Amino acid sequence: MSSQSNEERVLDAAERLLQAAASSDFTMEQLEAASGISRATIYRHLGSKEQILQRLARERRIDTGNQADARTRILRAARIVFGRYGLLRPTMEQIAQEAGVGVATVYRHFGDKESLVQAFLQEYTPRRQIADAIVNPSGNLEIDLTHLVLSFLRFLSDNRDMIRLSFAESQATLQYLERLRGMPERTMHRLARHLEIQIAGGRLPSHHDPQQLALALLGMVFAYGFVAPTYYGIPLGEPEQIGRFIVRLFLNGVAEKNLEIGD
Repeated sequence: MSSQSNEERVLDAAERLLQAAASSDFTMEQLEAASGISRATIYRHLGSKEQILQRLARERRIDTGNQADARTRILRAARIVFGRYGLLRPTMEQIAQEAGVGVATVYRHFGDKESLVQAFLQEYTPRRQIADAIVNPSGNLEIDLTHLVLSFLRFLSDNRDMIRLSFAESQATLQYLERLRGMPERTMHRLARHLEIQIAGGRLPSHHDPQQLALALLGMVFAYGFVAPTYYGIPLGEPEQIGRFIVRLFLNGVAEKNLEIGD
């Protein structure tokens, strides 16, 4: 998928499926058939179904939230409420009101607030995109890394307010997050392991530390996707162009034989 028109074909197909079913419960197989574009290509350039729904809501003002199932509506409502008030202050009642459901429905789906926050943290991270690239690599390292970087950039763009809020949170909130995040593997660690596999396969030079490589790559993504637009007023621009630039800059730097930490 190289042109904007193909992205529009996928968004048009997703919009038709929403209108036909009055539900966001269409599958990626249905979207592939409706758009005539392969699932692999859709994932690579537009991301997951959730990201496609977010684009429809943002770019076309389509109210996908009211059509979603109750669990998804609650998580989206939590995203809004947490973005306003942080993680510690909101109540289950506030989230239920934002979602347009009864508070009993929230408890039925998540049990308690801590479980809801855990589900929220798992939902609004790019870990699934990393897993997809690891499990279903294309065989081309530059393409796979570009897929990862694009996922990160879109995640940062869609959740900039939440990330900015996390920098201003109290110590109690940061400790709360640290405890909850202890259960899943962190993004940098998964990326480092992925790069370690690439080193073992001879696709990256063997003299580099995969954790340092992961830190360098994520640092560039964070700088372009969050720091520049948030603190310097520099817009992200076209994500695909920025993503390709970051990956090429990264790979060219990694290939430099004399470039090592401590030199």
